[in-house]
Amino acid sequence: MSQRLTKDQKQTITNKVLNKTFTDRQAALNQSFIALGDSIYDALYGCVQAVLADVPKNFLSLSTTLPVHFDGASGRWGYDHIPMSVERAIPASVQRGHATAASYDQTEPFGIEHKRLCEIEDQLSKDRELLKKHLNGLFYSVNTRKQALAAWPECEPFLPADVPVVKNLPALPTHDLNALIARMKGGE
Repeated sequence: MSQRLTKDQKQTITNKVLNKTFTDRQAALNQSFIALGDSIYDALYGCVQAVLADVPKNFLSLSTTLPVHFDGASGRWGYDHIPMSVERAIPASVQRGHATAASYDQTEPFGIEHKRLCEIEDQLSKDRELLKKHLNGLFYSVNTRKQALAAWPECEPFLPADVPVVKNLPALPTHDLNALIARMKGGE
């Protein structure tokens, strides 16, 4: 008898497959966004880097993201937080969310790059959802580890370890049970 797969195990297996499949693409995309953030920061504040290096620590606001407005593709507050590779000094008004560091439209180089990265991000999200849909279809059509392996042998590394099925203990012989009930009933 094969081990049954619970709903939680099926979801865990699906998440493991998704993470294994998309980790490299997501990491590359994240690095591209970080490179964009570093490039924008250097373009905006590169000329004052020497001065900023001499300012006492904790005097300036530091952040690992840069709020930038991109026409046609903005976050909830009208701008996106673009990540940077290291914590960097930014104006206090930008740090507190009262302003954006810069604004670019879709025809400027930074705007074009941001749009390209957002399109890659959208495609990655669509690919992930499509694979998730197929994985859910597969794993919800099987009930046991053995059935999952028969349907898709390549899923073995993602499955929980095959544990021996615990056999039920033998039942108490009914004639002993009946005798016990009779003895209890009669008060013996």
